Amino acid sequence: MSDCTTRDHHARLAEDPSTNRRADASEPSFSAPLLTRKEAAAYLSISVRKLADLTRDRVVVSVNIPPRSRRYRKADLDRFLEIWSN
Repeated sequence: MSDCTTRDHHARLAEDPSTNRRADASEPSFSAPLLTRKEAAAYLSISVRKLADLTRDRVVVSVNIPPRSRRYRKADLDRFLEIWSN
């Protein structure tokens, strides 16, 4: 794709709600398959530091993506909420 075509394509994706892409990058998207630490912490309403502690203690399941990245599945976070909210 040429640069102009790529830009046009991305502009259309940002405008089309059926693509499930968000136009405002400042808002976390909880529908993404894997959440970042910041998004996961916001989803759980806890600090990033607390999430890191829970991950280290293996209370919350994470996916390690080399070289140094962690992601969280929404289903795993929902399971954590279900168990710990009782």
